[in-house]
Amino acid sequence: MKRTFFLLLVSGIATLTNAQDTLPVKGTVEVVAGYPVFIYAVPAAEYTETGKISSFTDLVRTGVSEAGLREKIGILVKAAEKKVDKKKIPPFDAILLDPDNGKNKAIKFKGEVSRDARLVPVEDVPVFLFSTPLAKYTVVDTVPPKFPLRSRNWLLHDKVVYLIDKAKDKVDDKEIDPFDAMILDPEDLSAILIKFE
Repeated sequence: MKRTFFLLLVSGIATLTNAQDTLPVKGTVEVVAGYPVFIYAVPAAEYTETGKISSFTDLVRTGVSEAGLREKIGILVKAAEKKVDKKKIPPFDAILLDPDNGKNKAIKFKGEVSRDARLVPVEDVPVFLFSTPLAKYTVVDTVPPKFPLRSRNWLLHDKVVYLIDKAKDKVDDKEIDPFDAMILDPEDLSAILIKFE
């Protein structure tokens, strides 16, 4: 019994360690405020974390919650650059943003700076935000950025999950064909549902 538990534990750790290598959907991230920004994605190239940076929640506390997403990321980047200037973190090559838990990080590549990424699914759906798919695809449908009144206090991740749920409901109701991924417009969060060829 103990041996079985130990093997399951080791297997689980190995799975978590290699999770990045098994993420199947790939894309190319955009440069925002001078740095590649990985959001709902991790770099395909090897990297190390150089330090923690501010979260989107921190921005709400500082009164810039009404700013656009691109502007918010620019503010996060400037805050990270100030940390470098004050020698609180080493210089970095890119930004890794996690809208779900707010654990944003500055990262340094072990080799050349790369914009190649592996998508981390949200609710089992790869979400391209400030990134584009590498594989060819066809458009299945679109989802307009219509959120309920209660969404006024939602963070980015809440809105993304809402759009995914809305799209899945349309599939369940046979209104649209199944889709493989979602491309979000960072300006208004309108969504394009896509199917890979």
